[in-house]
Amino acid sequence: MMSDNTITRKYEDEDLYFYFLADDPNANEKIINEACNAFQYYNTSIVPYHHNRLTFIEMSNFQGSNICTGLILSSSNVIEQFKKGYFKGLHLTIAAQWFGAGVFGKFNDKGFWFFSLSLPHYLRLMYIKESNNTDAFVKQLEKPYHVYEQIAGTDKDVPIIDVDRINTREKGFVIFGKGPIVLNLLRKEMDEKNWKNFIKELYLNYVGKILTNDAFTNNLSKHSKDRNLILKFDKMMIEKGIIRE
Repeated sequence: MMSDNTITRKYEDEDLYFYFLADDPNANEKIINEACNAFQYYNTSIVPYHHNRLTFIEMSNFQGSNICTGLILSSSNVIEQFKKGYFKGLHLTIAAQWFGAGVFGKFNDKGFWFFSLSLPHYLRLMYIKESNNTDAFVKQLEKPYHVYEQIAGTDKDVPIIDVDRINTREKGFVIFGKGPIVLNLLRKEMDEKNWKNFIKELYLNYVGKILTNDAFTNNLSKHSKDRNLILKFDKMMIEKGIIRE
């Protein structure tokens, strides 16, 4: 049943709707403020949201969160985490409105999980850097990568581009640990201006469409004058092991 605890916010031309099951104004307001801050960050740092409405709904009949274009469904146990100030999942679901549920990876194609999970996770970290501090960004970027290092180059390791399903812990280490590091290296070597232009154009060109590894690389080449960076990116995607800068 839909809750009557409905709250709306407006950011420029976009409306944000929140439906909560519990009538808990202080806690709900805390979640809304954080959601609006993250939404504003992506709206300005990437490009304005492609749709005029984003709806958040609290649900009681499933676990976790489901992310669709223009719609985020979060279970009550997830909302409870938000109320305690654990906003990782909130930031991720909002980032995915740009890449993951806004721009789609091609399911079962090479690199699908990199575009569907590694990229929005890295964008989540970019918001952490902007809203919190660089130390928090570095810690949350490097901690999963250090876990990946334990299996890097072993028989349990898989090249990023070959991860077909997240059905083992090791594949999760690759996507959540190694994938964001690859993106961070791209951003650092491109410099901030080229990186922002790259991400902006990528979104505008592929919002509501399928993004493939070839398309990502082709767009990357337009914003990087260093041919070696493209070769390095290909290498990081197709090979196992630790990334060397």
